[in-house]
Formats: sequence, C-alpha cells, structure tokens
Amino acid sequence: MAMHNIASLAGAVLAWIAVCAGGIYVLIRRPWWFSNSLGFALGAFPLAKLPGLGVPIVLALTAAVFLTALMRRPHFDRVLPIEIAIVALIGISAFSVPANITGLIDLRLFLQWAAATSITVIMLRVSRHRLHQCGRWFVGGAAVGATVGLLQMSSALPVSVIRVFGFLGYPTDIFASGIHAAGGGHDLYRLTGPYGHPNAAALLLLVALLIAVITYTGWARAGLVLFLLAATGLTLSRAIGLSLVAAAIVLIVFQRQGRTARLAITGTFVAGVAAALLVPSVQARILGSFTSNDVGSSARWQALAEYPQVMQGHWIFGVGWGRKQFWDTTTSYLTNYVANAPLVATYRGGILVGIAFCVVLAFALVISYRGIRSGQWDSAILGAGYIGFILVGAQLDHPVVTHPVGASVFALLLAFVADLGRRLEDSPAPVTPGSDEHAHDQAWDATSHTR
Repeated sequence: MAMHNIASLAGAVLAWIAVCAGGIYVLIRRPWWFSNSLGFALGAFPLAKLPGLGVPIVLALTAAVFLTALMRRPHFDRVLPIEIAIVALIGISAFSVPANITGLIDLRLFLQWAAATSITVIMLRVSRHRLHQCGRWFVGGAAVGATVGLLQMSSALPVSVIRVFGFLGYPTDIFASGIHAAGGGHDLYRLTGPYGHPNAAALLLLVALLIAVITYTGWARAGLVLFLLAATGLTLSRAIGLSLVAAAIVLIVFQRQGRTARLAITGTFVAGVAAALLVPSVQARILGSFTSNDVGSSARWQALAEYPQVMQGHWIFGVGWGRKQFWDTTTSYLTNYVANAPLVATYRGGILVGIAFCVVLAFALVISYRGIRSGQWDSAILGAGYIGFILVGAQLDHPVVTHPVGASVFALLLAFVADLGRRLEDSPAPVTPGSDEHAHDQAWDATSHTR
C-alpha cells in the first residue's frame, strides 16, 4: 500500500512538472494559446477547477494571459478611456476591502473579481486578430456548453461526459437534477448545462451570441446565432429575454439603415416573439410573470424598497466583500438583497465603487450607440445588444458583479465593445441608404482627399 501511494504521488508530481514545462513553452512560443484556451474554457466549462489543486481553470488561464501581456509589447500603444475607468474601478474597490474585512474570504473574492474584471484591459493589449480568435473559441465553447445543456434537458447526456466534468471539479450531482421555474401552474425545465444556474447560462449565451456576430461570417455566423438564440430562450431567463427585446427596439429606433431595413428588422422581431410564445414553457414563464404567484418579482420590488434602509451606515465602504450571500448559494437564495448590478456594486463596496462601475458602463454605452449609428450591421447588433442588457438585464440581476464567471464574461463583452470604439475611430463610417445628405458629402470629401 505504501509503495502504491508513493508511486501515485510520484506520478502526480511528474504530471505537474510536464504541465508546467508545457506552460512555459506556450508562454514563450505560443502565448495566444492561453487566450484561446481562456475563451473556450469560459464558454464550455466555466466552473471547472484544476485537478488536484482546486484552482478555477478560468482564473489560472486569466493569470497566464496576464503574464503573456506583461512579457510582450502591447499591440496597441494608445490607452482607451474605458481602460482607465476599469483600472480606476479596481483601485477604488481595493480601498473598500479593508474597511469591512472579516477574513481571507474577503481578499479571495476581491482578487477573483479583480482578475475577472481585468480581462477587458488584458485583451485590449493584444491585436484585433487575437481578440477575435479568442472570441471565436469562446463562441465555440458556448456552443458546446449549450449542447451539454440540451442533452441534459432531454436526459440524453452520456455518462462519459459527466465523468469528464467530474474530473474537472464539477459536483457529481450537477447534471443529475435540473432547475425548474414556476409558470402557468407548472414546473418548467430550464436549460442549465455546465453553468450552474439558468440565469448564468442565459448571460453567457447572450454574450456568445453577440460575439458570434462580430467574429464569424456567412453560414457559420447564421447557424451559431440561431442555435445560441434558441438555447438562450430555453434558459427561460426573463432578464435576458427582455434584454433581447430592448436590444431589438434600440436597433430599430437608432440604426441608420433605410425604411426597408427597419421594416425587415421589425418583421423579424415580431416573428421571433410570436415563435417564442408558441413554445409552451416560454409562454407559461412569461404569463406567470404577471401573476401574484411570481415570488421573484415581488421579492425584487421589496428589496428595492428596503435598499436605502439597508445601506444606512454603509454608504461609504459598503457591507463588505466577504458576506456569505456573495459566495454561498443557499444563503444567496435565502437573502433578499437588491437584484441590480450598479446597486449591488454600491451595496458591496460603497458609493464610490458604484459610481466608478457606472462610469465604466457609461463609456461602453457611448461606444455602443456610435456602433449602432455606424451603418455597419455587426457593429449595430453588438451595440444594441450591450445597450439592451444594460437597460434591462443589469437592472434585474447581478452576476456581472458578484459572480467571477459572470464578471469574466461581461469583461470579455466590454473588450469587444471597446475594440468596436477603436475600430470606429480608425476607419470612417460607410455611407448607407439611410445616411443624410451632409454625411454623404463628408464621406465623399474624405474619399477624394485620399486619392
């Protein structure tokens, strides 16, 4: 028995030596492998942990990407205002940690959040090609995760797949039971997959859908967008569903295409809503939101009404980062605190953290609006999707603030929005059928000067 234990220990040590040696080689010769792996892991198995260490794989890969960014000269020398705002947000948040620290849990949660939030700044240091490459791997990983969720819903998930997730640190029972929601007097089965919760799955799939529009073309883009849109709908997340509705309205109202394009978008939007309502589970979920039995909606309103009282004495530094409701699932479910991303940021770190978080959101909102008005379809959809999420999703849920995976996914979305702003500054907007005469003259003058 002793010899067997020694052999097992030696095998584990040798395996980790090989992994470290491979990591050093990739760090020096193939650094983009880390960012691609980060994208795929974030999309396919965001809750996975390194076997034997218990360290989240996404966190480890984020650290590796950060190291590669330090070792190499940034592709872009210009620092964007949104990057400065994010660094300021992290710095201000760091000052709020010692005020209410109760143990190492506060420091651990802050470091996890800071690492996740810094993904935006890190990915903006690489070339646009590498950023889009990471985005494609993320979309592919999300498609894999959505497929796992669909197989779980149909009770067809192979045992071998469950074992692989178990090896990656997933609880053995995470795929054994699904998460249901009440609606129309029935329990509705919601797509969860490897994301732990349907609302987390909905956020991740929405971001993957928007990034797919930017990073893919042709039939691959159409197929991925339709598949991810259907998977997002099966999560039955009202916050994300309403975000998509808001995004469609913003796109119809503010984009610069002609009347025919607006009618086409409106018709597609109406047809999509009608098709969604034909699905019994979606219909029951939506109609159940307007009844007295909807405990979630009433709890949200109650928490919002009690927010000023809860914040008494905590406006400067918040209630602290290590509160049990921020890391324990059961306590989080039982504790009724406000479900609003900016307000939760204030609740956790104080009013200055909340303001800094809103400044980051505002920078991205401005860029997104410019993307909608650019006349480029992919930019318009990305911008409208971000605005729709901020107007609705971020006001009804808070994983982008409290959950490391949600913060990582949102940071990746912010990287693409920020790169959109950089792309719009580098190239003039094309003339579209909906452009006014003055814009047409400006574009013609710019073209004539370059010839």
